[in-house]
Amino acid sequence: MGLNEKGLAVSKFGAVFFAKQSTNPISAGKVANFTLEGTPPAGWTNAGFLSVETLPNSSIDGGDQQSLGTWQRRNTSSITNDATVSLELTGVQTDAATLDMFNDMRKAGVPISIFIVTVGPDGVRTGEWWPTATFSLTGLPTHSISGYSTVTYKVTQGSPEEAVKLADIKKGVTPTTAVAELFDGLRFDDAAFALAA
Repeated sequence: MGLNEKGLAVSKFGAVFFAKQSTNPISAGKVANFTLEGTPPAGWTNAGFLSVETLPNSSIDGGDQQSLGTWQRRNTSSITNDATVSLELTGVQTDAATLDMFNDMRKAGVPISIFIVTVGPDGVRTGEWWPTATFSLTGLPTHSISGYSTVTYKVTQGSPEEAVKLADIKKGVTPTTAVAELFDGLRFDDAAFALAA
């Protein structure tokens, strides 16, 4: 793989969307029209305004390679430990309807889908879809006299349902070079979106 300037992304703006588990953001080979503030595609809900001071923070726990050996010989094989991928988010929209949505997802304890869209200063977008994730609130609303109140939550990636074949979905995106399989989700370049930026 050589140098590709189209692979340079600046996440100047962004938004997060939730849907029922396995809700596919692809329609007719393209990512649906996710916009920062407009009406989301059918079945998806905008997570509300997010903090610009505390941007979404992803983490990977595990996924390390472990060497196996025997008493007679070291390093006879290796295994890769399971990885837990999660995203910590800070919302600044703390109205009753938003908090109710978060609390309902917390209480339900059922897997959801998440879609993250970023937009650069030049309009170039990226998207990331986790077909299966769990949601947890990690803090009560904060209070501030110099900024917005915040609420923190965490989304942890899970294994897709058996019917969700990421490799097959990837093959159906036009162009196929604009989508990558990353852990248990898909990441999309700007060319994969249905409407021009």
